[in-house]
Amino acid sequence: MMKTDRTGQKFGKLTIIKDSPNSQILCRCDCGVEELFPRTITKPTYKGRLMCSYCKGGICEVCGSRIKYKSGRISATCSEKCAKIRNSEKEKKRYHSIKHTEEFKNTRASYLTKLRDRLNSDPALLSVFRERARLTLKKCRSSESQIKKEHFNAKKRWQQIKNDSALHEQSILYSRKQYDTYTDDDYKRIFKRERTHTRKRKSRSCSE
Repeated sequence: MMKTDRTGQKFGKLTIIKDSPNSQILCRCDCGVEELFPRTITKPTYKGRLMCSYCKGGICEVCGSRIKYKSGRISATCSEKCAKIRNSEKEKKRYHSIKHTEEFKNTRASYLTKLRDRLNSDPALLSVFRERARLTLKKCRSSESQIKKEHFNAKKRWQQIKNDSALHEQSILYSRKQYDTYTDDDYKRIFKRERTHTRKRKSRSCSE
């Protein structure tokens, strides 16, 4: 008995683009992704997803990229790197919410006392602790030195641009075009303040 050709029929967000007598058929999601799905999606008793794995997976909360759904698990991030960033941000929020509470202050004071007593009673552990602190401080100072070096190089490049009138004018025009693309939210995020004039006025001044 020939099976009904369901090419072109739509189920949920899926449109069948290639029917076959096999157990799986090729479907295209509304977002454009093509995937194989079980032929049973055409039955009313089907309880599985009626969208592609990316629509089911959602959007990464950190980088905004699409997440591919894996059977039985929906993740908030697309990679281990993004997961670490998300967990770090959550921990920062938790810390800032409790750092001024008496319970946290008492717990921290108790921990520091125990740590100090343990370090004083164990010279080997104290040596390891100091070495780790030394390496951490060295890393921080190295990072600060790199930032200062980058700032110095940036100032040096800007001075070279200012000394060349043609290059300086080109840089100003580019900056104005870039500035025009900022929304009010972008402006506040970058410059840490509200926009003090309208974009229309700014665009008019740029054209002049």
